[in-house]
Amino acid sequence: MKKQLGIGLAALVASGLMLAAPVTAQEYANNEETFNLLMQEGETGYANNCAACHGAAGAGGGGPSLIGSNVVQSRSAVIYQVLFGAMDHGMPPYEAILSDEEIAAITTYIRNSWDNDYGIVLPRSVEMRRTVPPAEG
Repeated sequence: MKKQLGIGLAALVASGLMLAAPVTAQEYANNEETFNLLMQEGETGYANNCAACHGAAGAGGGGPSLIGSNVVQSRSAVIYQVLFGAMDHGMPPYEAILSDEEIAAITTYIRNSWDNDYGIVLPRSVEMRRTVPPAEG
C-alpha cells in the first residue's frame, strides 16, 4: 500500500496535477527511497559543482581523487569539506552557495559512486555541521 501511494504521488507530480513542494531537512528518512533520491540529485549536483576539478568519474584532476578518500569515507569530514572548503588546496566553500539538501545529495553521491560504498548523508547532518564550523587546528 505504501509503495502504491508513493507511485501515485509521483504520477501526480509528473503529470503536473500536483506541484512538488521543496522537501525540508526534517522530512528525509534514512531509507532506500531517500538514498535513491539523493543519489539522483547528487549526480547532477556533482556534475555542476565538482566534476570540473575532481573529474567526471571522481578520479581527480585539478582536485584530488574522491575514490577511496579518507575524507569521503568520513561523513563529517566530507560535509565539512564541502561546506567550508579547503582554500589552501584551492577548494572553495559552498556553505553560501548550496543548501543542506544539495550538499546532502552531492556528498551521498560522492560517498556511493565509483568504488565508494560509505552510506547516506541526510540534510539534517549537513544542517548540524553548518552551525558548528570545524575547529581551526
